[in-house]
Formats: sequence, C-alpha cells, structure tokens
Amino acid sequence: MEDYGQLIGYIIAAAVFLVPRLMRLLSAKSLPAGPPPKRGAAPVASPTDPMASTAQAEPLAQTTRDLVARSAELERLCRVHGGATATLAEPIAAIIARPLSTLCDFFDSFAAGRSKLTYGRLMGLREHVHRLERTVALFELLIDQRIRPSSVGFLQALDAIAQDCLSLFVASTTSRSLPYPSRLAVVILGDPGMGAADLLSQSSLAPVVIPPQKAERIEGLLAIPHGIALDFLHSAPGLLHRLERSAPDDDQLMHLGVSFDSASLCTVLAADAIAALALGPSYCAGLGASVEASSEPRMDTVPMGLRLYATGLSIELAGHTGEGQSRLDRFMRRAESPHIPEALISYADAIARDTVAVIAASTGIGADPQRQRASFEGAMSLADELSRGALPAKTLPACQWLSGALLGFEKKPTLESRLVHEVLSRLTPSHPKQRPVETEATQGIEAMVPRRFSIRRELLAKAVIVQAALGPPRAARALREGRR
Repeated sequence: MEDYGQLIGYIIAAAVFLVPRLMRLLSAKSLPAGPPPKRGAAPVASPTDPMASTAQAEPLAQTTRDLVARSAELERLCRVHGGATATLAEPIAAIIARPLSTLCDFFDSFAAGRSKLTYGRLMGLREHVHRLERTVALFELLIDQRIRPSSVGFLQALDAIAQDCLSLFVASTTSRSLPYPSRLAVVILGDPGMGAADLLSQSSLAPVVIPPQKAERIEGLLAIPHGIALDFLHSAPGLLHRLERSAPDDDQLMHLGVSFDSASLCTVLAADAIAALALGPSYCAGLGASVEASSEPRMDTVPMGLRLYATGLSIELAGHTGEGQSRLDRFMRRAESPHIPEALISYADAIARDTVAVIAASTGIGADPQRQRASFEGAMSLADELSRGALPAKTLPACQWLSGALLGFEKKPTLESRLVHEVLSRLTPSHPKQRPVETEATQGIEAMVPRRFSIRRELLAKAVIVQAALGPPRAARALREGRR
C-alpha cells in the first residue's frame, strides 16, 4: 500500500512540473509568426536564403546590359539588310530584347534600393540570363549566315523547303487539340547539339540545324523535315512527355550495350515517324537510300537501320501498306539488322506505334493518305525527270522538289550531288556553285561568326556548337570568358 502511495506521489509531482511547460509550448506554437506576407511583396531574407548584395548582382547586371547592346545590333542588322533577315526582327524582339529590357529595369531598381533580391532568386536569374546569352549567340550565328554573300542564296533555298514543310504541320494542327506556335522556319548551319530546338521552343521560330558538311547532301535535305518534326515535338504542349512513356529507361538501354539515352532514342524515332507521316513515303525512300549508303551502326548514336524501321512502320500504319512493308523488308535484309538487339527493335516498334496513335488523335498530320499518294506519284514522275536531267518548266511546291530529290536518290544514289544541286538551283537562281562553309563543322561555324561582335570568334564558335550534354553553364562560361 505504501508503494502505491509513493507511485501516486511521483505521478502528481511530475504532472505539476510538466503540465505548465507543455501549456506554454502549445501556446507559443499557436501564435502567428508575424503578419502574412503581402501579395507581390519583396523577398524576405531567411537563414537559408539571405539577401543578395549589390556587389553580388552587379556582374550579372553588366552581362545583361552587354546582351541588350548585342540584341540592339541584331535588330539593326535586320533593318539594314531587309529581305529574309527582316523577318527575324520580331522574333528577336519577343525572344531576346523584351525579356532583357525587363531584367535591366529590375537590376537598375535593385541598385537604387527600390527592389529586394534574395540570393536564391539571384541564382535563378543567373540561369535565365545564361539561357538568353546562348540564344543571342544563336541569333548572331543565324543572321550572319544570312547576310554573307556566299551563303545567302543557298540558305534561301533551304529556308523555302523548311517553310513548306512547316506549312504542312501548321495546316494539320490549326483548330486541333494540339496547338503549335511555330510560323517561321529557319535553317542554321551548325552542330545539332547546340540545342536550338530547346532554346526556341514555344516561340514563332522553327529552327532546323544542318551540319555544314552535310548541307549539300541528301542527309542535309532529310534533316529539314526531321528538324521541323523535332521542333513540333518540343513545342506542342506535353507531346514529347506522352511519347516518352513508350521508351525504355536508361538502365534498360545500358544492359543492351548502347550509350545513347532513352530521351535521345524517343526523340529521334518519334521525329522520324512524324516526318514520315507529314512527307509520306518519299521521306522513307530518302532515309532508306541513306541507310544503304551508311556504314555499320555505332552504339553511341541511334542506328540508321532502326530509324528506317520506325519510318516504315509509321507509313504502313498511316495507310501506305505497300511502301511501308517494302521499307520494313529492306530493314530486315540489312546486314546490320542482326547486330541490333531485338529488345531495341521492340522499343522502336512501340515508339512508332504510339507516335502514330497520338498524332492521329490530336492532329491532321498524315490523315489524308489519298492526297499523299497523289503527291507521291507526282514526286516519282519528278524523280525520273531529275534523274534524266530534264527539269520541268512548271513551278512546284518546295516539298515536291524535296520529295523528287529523295526518290531520285533512291533510284540512282550516284546522282546525289546533281540531284541536290538541281533542286536548290530551281528554288533559288542565286544558288552558289561552291560550298557555303568549310568541310569541317567546327571550322565552318567559326568562319561564320561575325568579327564585329565583342566576343572572340573561336569562343563564340565553341559556345554555339557545344553539345547539349555540356549544358547551358558551359556555353555561358565560354561566352563570358570571351568578353574579357
């Protein structure tokens, strides 16, 4: 009995000691920490995100001011040279000049003490400015190529083909559930790894990047519809994300002994499938002939044979049964086919099928196989004339010339140079006889960097041809070093 009494005493003593403390703790937690922040109020410093100083923000502010000057020079060049260059003035204003002006106003307000800036937000602005820096470098390259006498006519022909391909997409997506904002196609001679599609996504521009050494080859012409399809994938909201669900994950690809990632596999094959739907069997014909002329596949890139399989399946599913089956048969006869893992072919099959299903449900691309069949037959006739060197006097759409060249190349691969030259000559009388750039990609791009800009030419060339894997910070760092 005494033990129970002692235990009860301990409990009462503990309650007397602990209950007041618990009450005070609960009261403190129930009190508001302060007035709620007003909507649109300046950032408040915290232990994890301190306020940035003027000295910390000044280098980024100076970079922004430099970019404003470079952007103004680009707009001036558009006004002075006119023509096709003048059409770039509005995209430059929308994509570069206006965002930079807003940033400059903010940095001026911050320097004057009228605005606050946390360190975390400063880091976010730094990434935004670096992206704008890469975009400015891209436009500098694009405009300089269009004002060079040696390349202006050549690019006019390529731009005409790209614009006609783009019109197929615009006409097929108008009043559909999948909006597509691009309205102006531009060809850029450079490294596909510069990330142009990402930098210009959700803008009115559809960039098509062609390696300089392939610019006057069938591969260069094939890159045009493929590039428009890539822009469509990046610009149409949620499209690429929906298609990536069919792709394997990176670990599965590593087990197959390849080094390209899942995103690259899905993007390349989906773009091929969409380009085949838009252009019809002639795209598959040109790609198939390129596959025949290519070497054995490298495991660091998506094999050309796998791309041929995806395009052949796509046009078969779209209604071109005979043409599609012939492409699939050609793939199976390829010497490289046994070297492509069966699992990789299964992934390509799934990606192509899902791409066709999604495109058919949300756009009108490839929805009229009878019209494409008529266009294909006309392109076959044109291919015969091109092969014989007899050009028709009538005016044809640029895509019709493209299709004729691709089919002509399938018939006679040895006439590649002549076919490309005849088509580009017909689209622009000023097509130059010589190559517009040097043979090596890096030398060609460096030669096109304008000397008048304040960045060292070799560093700007390095920045604009940097592979996508290196990311924006590396490119931006190269640009910053060049201004020193």
